[in-house]
Amino acid sequence: MSELLLGEIRDFLKNAALSNYEIDSYLSLLTSGSLTARDLSKKSGVPVGRIYNVLEELNDRNMIEIQASRPKKYRALSFN
Repeated sequence: MSELLLGEIRDFLKNAALSNYEIDSYLSLLTSGSLTARDLSKKSGVPVGRIYNVLEELNDRNMIEIQASRPKKYRALSFN
């Protein structure tokens, strides 16, 4: 995914009132596929202590899917 497109998506998500942590997490999932919470925390820079709250908020907004595995994995839903 191009940097220009990612920048446009980031701007759109900011206008949709998402926090920086939510945006960073969503874009990391969008570009990486399925990740565990720990891997997402490392990739996105969101602290481990906050990542579960961020994932819960993204799930409430129907932006991610939680995959029933052990450990749980998270995947961004289509941006459309």
